[in-house]
Amino acid sequence: MCGITGIIGPGYDHDQLDRMMQRITHRGPDGEGKWTAGNISLGHLRLKIIDLSDRAAQPMVCRATQNTLVFNGEIYNYKEIRAELEGRYMFQSDSDTEVILAAYAVWGPEAIGRLRGMFAFALYDARRRATLLVRDRFGIKPLYYRAGVDFLLFSSEIKGLINLPGLTHSPNLHKVFGFLAHRHLDTDSQTFFSEIFQLPPATYAWVGETGDLSNPVEYWKPPRPGDRHMLEQDMEAFRSELRNSIRLHLRADVPVSCFLSGGLDSSSIACLAAGMLDKERPLQTYSSILVEKNEENALIDVVRDYLPGCIHHGVVFDGGNFLEELPAITWHHDEPFADASMYVHWELCKLAQSHGTKVMLSGNGGDELLGGYANHLYAQLARILRQGKIGLWLEYLGRYPIHRPESSFQFFVRSIQEVLPFTLRELQKDIQGLPVRKLLQGQIKANTYIFYRYHDNDPYFANVLNNLRSWTIPQFLHYEDRNSMAFGIEIRVPMLDHVFWEFVTKYTPQDLLKYRTKQFLRDALEGSVPDPVLKQRLKHGFAAPLERFVYYNKTATIEFYHDQIKSVPFFNQPEIRRLGKAVVLDGDQTRFHYFWRVLSTAIWYNTFFHA
Repeated sequence: MCGITGIIGPGYDHDQLDRMMQRITHRGPDGEGKWTAGNISLGHLRLKIIDLSDRAAQPMVCRATQNTLVFNGEIYNYKEIRAELEGRYMFQSDSDTEVILAAYAVWGPEAIGRLRGMFAFALYDARRRATLLVRDRFGIKPLYYRAGVDFLLFSSEIKGLINLPGLTHSPNLHKVFGFLAHRHLDTDSQTFFSEIFQLPPATYAWVGETGDLSNPVEYWKPPRPGDRHMLEQDMEAFRSELRNSIRLHLRADVPVSCFLSGGLDSSSIACLAAGMLDKERPLQTYSSILVEKNEENALIDVVRDYLPGCIHHGVVFDGGNFLEELPAITWHHDEPFADASMYVHWELCKLAQSHGTKVMLSGNGGDELLGGYANHLYAQLARILRQGKIGLWLEYLGRYPIHRPESSFQFFVRSIQEVLPFTLRELQKDIQGLPVRKLLQGQIKANTYIFYRYHDNDPYFANVLNNLRSWTIPQFLHYEDRNSMAFGIEIRVPMLDHVFWEFVTKYTPQDLLKYRTKQFLRDALEGSVPDPVLKQRLKHGFAAPLERFVYYNKTATIEFYHDQIKSVPFFNQPEIRRLGKAVVLDGDQTRFHYFWRVLSTAIWYNTFFHA
């Protein structure tokens, strides 16, 4: 895990590479390197995880081809690829970085499809005299760029591309609206900065010597749901695939720890990972603990008791330092953030750094893959309805609410909504965004924003695509990367392994869910994870009572809010102030989500435009 930067083309001062690297030094506290040849300058900031020697330093030059690489991420199957290439390439290190260079030397761009991991890299092809920009299948690792006349700049974080001599930046109000109305982040190639873009997940693009960027090529597509039904032998195969993904994600030359929320995904990963580590390197877990007793905390204790050999750490949250931390968190995130769990996660990463932790496993991706949200149930009902299986639809309509707080009527309504034409569903989202219009000065037309970016005749698959590329995964990966890298920590996500993903999606959504969310996972891990965790009714995440943080000191909160909003030019100041009074002073929690997004946007604007 590292930070990468680069300048391509004659149209910009290559001496600015140092300045770009300084902005993201937190991503690579263990070393740095630069390489320049002609119109290409590449920078690398290193976090040592695999092959801790200087032989693995970057930028790395291939002796055979003179190709040069800067790489952020991990290739989990690097040992297997290396074994395949032995005799065809003379390796100089034990790093996964050199495996990328070797694989490219032998297979060219087709090598990308052989990589199993999280990655964003820039590879200068000396023969072709062009630079290949690549991002992993799920967008776990970021890669941003901005283009000008005869140049292109790229960086692992947006802050590496702004406040540079001769270059201006401005807020992208279209993205601001999407965030305020629907809490969207990283939904497409655009960012909150009009001049800066990101390479989409699962794509690569070529950059010529003059900075000209080709159209991105998609090298992987999320697979459609299969039609295979789960048999007993398939259950064992599922367990094997999950264990193998976790085993590969444990590959490191430093100890590996786990986040533990008490939810199904993090608990499953922690329980399985603990059994794979030797006693000399016991698993460490990190959890958020609230002052009040709650179900999440109780389940964390259950897992801790289940793993007696592990070392457990927890942070107790009372919300006292919440406001003072927000500017620093926002600076690291580069963009606003919508979820208070990001603050909790930030504190956990800070705690992990204090214990010398460098690698953490996360349960992110499990909900999207294995049907962990209520919207998976709604989409599955709609899928059955569209197939004309009325009897099965009625059966599930009666069974789903047993394990959810929603009523059968709610499930009925939502399943009908899921089969409506997308034009009608977009109209519904436009209506939901109406309150945001009053909060802005009128530069943004709400009806230009697309909520349902991915359409498909299969409601379940459409739901998976939107979660994967637009709704949940992008923002979760965004905050995991920024929070962890702020403290020099690498986060790995075994559930977002494309081999594991492709295996699971061979089966029907009906088998994944059956009569409740993630039934497939619950059944498969019986005996490997404590029963109370497997039988929990609701989805859990890191506990983060944002409302209590805000109301911890009402006077301080409203003063902080007014100080932040006053300089934002696209805010309708009277409406924004009324919103703050209603939520903070009058206790109107029905609009709390708007209040929080306004505050987060204001902090972002002041951090990057008003400072």
